[in-house]
Parts: sequence; structure tokens; C-alpha cells
Amino acid sequence: MQSVSSTAARPGDSWMLPEAQGENLVYVTGLSNSSYAVVYVYSFPAGKLVGQISRAISGLCADAQGDVFMTQSWYSASRILEYKHGGTKPIAALQDPYKAAVGCAVDPKTGDLAVANYYGSTVLVYPHGRGKPTTYLLWFGPYYAAYDDSGHLFVYDGILAELGGNGKFYQIKYPRHASTPMGIQWDGEYLALGEGTNVYNYGEIERFTISGHNGVWHDTVSLDDYADGFFIDGSKVLVTNANGIDVFNYPQGGEPIQKFGTIEATGQIVLSLAP
Repeated sequence: MQSVSSTAARPGDSWMLPEAQGENLVYVTGLSNSSYAVVYVYSFPAGKLVGQISRAISGLCADAQGDVFMTQSWYSASRILEYKHGGTKPIAALQDPYKAAVGCAVDPKTGDLAVANYYGSTVLVYPHGRGKPTTYLLWFGPYYAAYDDSGHLFVYDGILAELGGNGKFYQIKYPRHASTPMGIQWDGEYLALGEGTNVYNYGEIERFTISGHNGVWHDTVSLDDYADGFFIDGSKVLVTNANGIDVFNYPQGGEPIQKFGTIEATGQIVLSLAP
């Protein structure tokens, strides 16, 4: 693969440094300085820009092999593209008939891919990330999705719901509702719900245990900076904002311990581990 520096690549190009394939990579949605929609790729923890995917992407998630799924939302069509770790071209594409694919998540037990459709008020689950999905209808438009370690599927956009054993979603009642939701993730012990930046506050992450149909609040991780999206990596949490990516100790929060990237209109973020 030819090495292409970020300064040499044209704004509309996709490129990746050869070294990226052997490194853990952070993928984050954004805009280039020329207003091209791109996904930036950084090595982690070094924070070096090692590539970009020049596509308009709504959501990101990764599987255990480091493959990255990217959702696209269009009024005429909606797709989920799969990229190899460090790759610049999709290796597979899934069709979404509801045309509103946003957040996604991969079941760590089965490899099933769940895709939240905001305007379609549906969740699609593709078995092993392939083929024809099972469709679940909801009473609200979910924007984010997450699996816990046991394969339980949650979707979220202010309202929180879990897929039950009967094949239907039911609502999880929980306190401390976010006015500006920015994501959901299982952190290994708690279900973490993101509270994004608005005109009044910095970002926060609320942590819950799930007991039946109720979310039991555990604590709040306060982030002393603006926040648009987040991804938890063990004892660290990566947070996007209009100035780049902040890294905080987790669950301590507080001040960022690292900053990297200069990005416009950041949002979704995911860490892909080197295979």
C-alpha cells in the first residue's frame, strides 16, 4: 500500500498509512476543512492521524476482529458498510430498507450486528453481520445501540429500551434523563448513557445497573469539556468535540489527560483493536 501523508492527500481522497494495520485505531466522523464528509483514523494511544475514509457516515461500531461497520443514512437509500481494520475500501455492504441507519453495535457473543433506525423507528439485527436482518418495530426512534457482555441489546435516544426474550423491546425506566443524548455503551460493569454538550453544561456519562424493567443509577462521570460522542476503552474514555478528541480517566472523569486531532463537526467514535 502506498504511503500517503495527510498533507499530500486531496480532501476527497481515502487513504491509510501502512503502519495503521498493525495499530489500534480510533475512527471518528467529521468534516474536513474543505467541508468533505470524512471519517478520520488515528492510532491509539499515540493519537497520530494515520488515515481517512472520505464518506458521509452516521454511525460507527467495530467487532472483535477489528472490522469497522459504518452506517449511511439517505432518503433514497441506506447502507451499512464494513471495512477491514486499516482498510480504505468496504469489503461488504448491507442494505437498510428503512433509510435511516444511525447507531450500531456488535454482539460480542454471536457477532450479530444491530442497527438503530431513527426515522424508521426500527432496529435491524443482521445475523453474524450478514444477510437478511430481523426487524423490530419500536414506539420511538432509536439513535444509539449497545450490547452488554451477555448479549442483551439496548437502544437509546432519551428513551431506553431492551430487547426481551419474547422478541419485543420493552422500556427501561431510569432516573436522570439526558436532555442531549450522545450515546450508549456497556463499560464491562455498568450501562453507560452519554449526556452531550448543550448551552448549559459539559458532557457527562451516567452509569446504571439494570434490574428488571428499571435502570438503577450508580454514579455520574463528569467530563470537564464539551462532548458530542464517546467511547469507553477500559480505564479511559475518548470523547469527541468540535476541537478534536479528549481522553479522560474512566470512571474518574474530570480534566482531559490527553488531546489529539483537529476536527470539525465531530460525533460518532469507535476504537478498532488491531487483529
